[in-house]
Amino acid sequence: MGSCNQKEKLDRSQCWIDFKEIFKKWEKLRLVYNLILLIVFVIVVAGKNKVLWDVGLITGWIFDAIGANICFFAAPITESYAYWLGVRGRWITATLFVCGVLISIPLVILFVLASTGLQ
Repeated sequence: MGSCNQKEKLDRSQCWIDFKEIFKKWEKLRLVYNLILLIVFVIVVAGKNKVLWDVGLITGWIFDAIGANICFFAAPITESYAYWLGVRGRWITATLFVCGVLISIPLVILFVLASTGLQ
């Protein structure tokens, strides 16, 4: 990947290509992220047979999932900004992904328990 700190036209176009690659990488990670959160969700909801047929809860959970994916978008933006500042490396992607998942898992548990009456 090229440098985004220089003002030459060629470097700017290379920078946009690099940003595009960062976002492509994160779209692949979005699948892993959603799978992890889906597994956590299924484990938490597993003992709550009655709530599975509540349309209001299901609708709320769908909006929660959309919100989680909107928040996920912060990671490629953060990595792109770090790249633009000259901070690069696979460790950035891994750190952002792990931190995002570790923040999201308790939120999934909290949202499910809160929506089902903390039972």
